[in-house]
Amino acid sequence: MPIQIRPIVDEDFSEVEPMLVGIQNLHAQARPDQFLPFHSYSYADFVQMLTAGSALLALYNGCTAGYCVLKTKQFDGKDGICTPHEVGIVENLFVKQEYRQMGIGEALLNAARANAVKQHLHQIELKVWSFNTAAIHLYKKLGFIPKYYCMEMSLPQEKQNNAAG
Repeated sequence: MPIQIRPIVDEDFSEVEPMLVGIQNLHAQARPDQFLPFHSYSYADFVQMLTAGSALLALYNGCTAGYCVLKTKQFDGKDGICTPHEVGIVENLFVKQEYRQMGIGEALLNAARANAVKQHLHQIELKVWSFNTAAIHLYKKLGFIPKYYCMEMSLPQEKQNNAAG
């Protein structure tokens, strides 16, 4: 099988770093009001990502094709609002442009789901920006459903008067 999924390790930084930059820049291009473009990603942030969750690398015919990070979030119920529970959160999912529509994203999410099951989690969730229609299509195909809607409204900005007064 040409798709292989394995854990990301420290030595993968040079292969994963362009994808970390890529996912940031995808967001920066679509929403420059919310995200800054990146030119590089720090090794320290990469290591923190690895220790904070289950980071998976997708290889296609031996070439790095994508990655996914699944974190576990615990709700202790002490806030008086939520019941105590744990949820798997897909923090990041990125597939290189040349490997899209080849089953890489699906393979990564299936591996993340398998990891969540091994951790005895009862659900996984993710957030996706409305501009990312291809990702939304994939998530729906795999059985994700909307949990809530986050809506926004742009407000008119007052013009600033630069004259001293």
